[in-house]
Amino acid sequence: MDNLLEELLIEYRNISLKLIEDLNQDKYEFLEQGLERKDAIQQEIDGLNFSKDKFIELSKNLELETINNKLYEITMIKRNEAKDELTKINKTRQMRNNYNTANKTISFFNAEI
Repeated sequence: MDNLLEELLIEYRNISLKLIEDLNQDKYEFLEQGLERKDAIQQEIDGLNFSKDKFIELSKNLELETINNKLYEITMIKRNEAKDELTKINKTRQMRNNYNTANKTISFFNAEI
């Protein structure tokens, strides 16, 4: 049982490292698959019977907390970058709409009667 737990945690760690690498390289194609597999591993681990101490020991040896914190940080950075980009796009769209509306108003007043 401990070997299975260790194998699952190693796979979890490897997936997390791959997700970090993909995020750093702006490769978003396989993020959903990786996150789904991590969730499946968590569910498999939940179904196992193991000691809390063994889990903590394996987690520390594999540096899972550090890796997950790094993944979280990178995810937040990328999310904020995407939010900022969307905000810029919305401001640009709003400015363009305001400009077009102003031109329509000017054209109306400049029309010959």
